[in-house]
Amino acid sequence: MFLPDFFLIAFISCSSAPGEKVTATPIKSDRKAPCDLFEMEFVFVEGSCFEMGCDIGDGLCDQNAKPAHRVCVDNYWMATREITNRQFQAFVKAYKNSIRTSEKRFVEMESEGKISSSPTLPLRRKDIQDIPLDLLEHPVTNVSWFAAKALATWLSSRTGFPVRLPTEAEWEHACRSGSDGNAFGTNDGQWSFNIANYTSQDNYYNQLKTFPVASFPPNQLGIYDLSGNVWEWCEDWYDQFFYNNSSAVSPVQTQEGEYRVVRGGAYDSVAEGLRCATRNRRWPDMKSSDVGIRLVIAPTTPIEDYEAAETSLVIKVKP
Repeated sequence: MFLPDFFLIAFISCSSAPGEKVTATPIKSDRKAPCDLFEMEFVFVEGSCFEMGCDIGDGLCDQNAKPAHRVCVDNYWMATREITNRQFQAFVKAYKNSIRTSEKRFVEMESEGKISSSPTLPLRRKDIQDIPLDLLEHPVTNVSWFAAKALATWLSSRTGFPVRLPTEAEWEHACRSGSDGNAFGTNDGQWSFNIANYTSQDNYYNQLKTFPVASFPPNQLGIYDLSGNVWEWCEDWYDQFFYNNSSAVSPVQTQEGEYRVVRGGAYDSVAEGLRCATRNRRWPDMKSSDVGIRLVIAPTTPIEDYEAAETSLVIKVKP
């Protein structure tokens, strides 16, 4: 049974410099944040076992997503929306006075051989790009895997919650709403035209560009755009043959490779690319116009307390 529990993370977009104090205050879910706040909404996803990947005889599925195999994941919280340009812009502003220090730390970690194995990463100057001001509610794109990790690291330090990228297994589990029968991250788990942003002559919305996040109906967990709009970075290294020997319990490929995993398809993908089982890859340093970010929070006792309280949570970073 999946729990329809939500909580919100909100923080001052102009004042979240590293090292500043963060306070957490439970609030009513209908309270509106002031204009200088933005919110991140996460939904609780109850861990369960599901069929990951595709059957051997599935002609629409690439070989890297075969064979289908039983996988179990723990509880986690997933962001209901992809990170927007507005949110990423606030993150970059937080580093305006400390980017040199942050970049120096990245170089030190790289020289020590800690980049691949570290759960946290600082921001680099090369990960910063101009944000299109007319697309603030669209998903941020042209962000490397390192930038996505830096964002998760920053949010973890500001909130005290273990924010990170989803593992490949968590991502597919959420896309399927935990059900073996759901092939797409759509409102009913199945495919029909005009329910996602993808490329097709039969798709009325086919415009080969991003749409504002949450422009289409969410899946059964209340999570938007798991199929289409932009691909989403995952924690795992990409391994074409990972399913042949991966763990059945919370699998994640930590062995270093050439690429990192991206999931979900994008505005320039055909319908088959939007299947929950579809696996894709990018170089971690690569910035693509069709790859963005979605975050999760790993299970911890404090999160479970908020879940039990059924209340929203606002995190405020002081000016």
